[in-house]
Amino acid sequence: MNKLSIRYLFPEDPDALSLFESLNELQEAIRQRAFGLFSERSTAHGGEMEDWLRAERELVWVPQSEAMEDDRQFRLRLIVPGLEAQDLQITAMPDAIIVQAEGASKEASTVPFRELRGRKLFRRFDFEEP
Repeated sequence: MNKLSIRYLFPEDPDALSLFESLNELQEAIRQRAFGLFSERSTAHGGEMEDWLRAERELVWVPQSEAMEDDRQFRLRLIVPGLEAQDLQITAMPDAIIVQAEGASKEASTVPFRELRGRKLFRRFDFEEP
């Protein structure tokens, strides 16, 4: 079984800025795609939310998951077909765990069907306040 690499990050750490910058870049890509969808509809009002949600679905992969917590540990289980443990970027912060990755890593010749190409895996798990 492969071990995951976990980066521990506090808001005051200099690396926190790079995480927030990458999240801002992802949000900007979603915004631009949503605007493109809006423009394709000839800028007719009334479907903006659907445009935004469609853009998110096209660009972001939110895998099925479950979180388990007890007195000693917090465990996550994610279904991430096509990815290996080393493909995942896990960031642990005081109030959340963020899991990120780029689409499927398998060679195209070994995967007959692929829905994840061009999509970024992103999942945030917030801790409950005590």
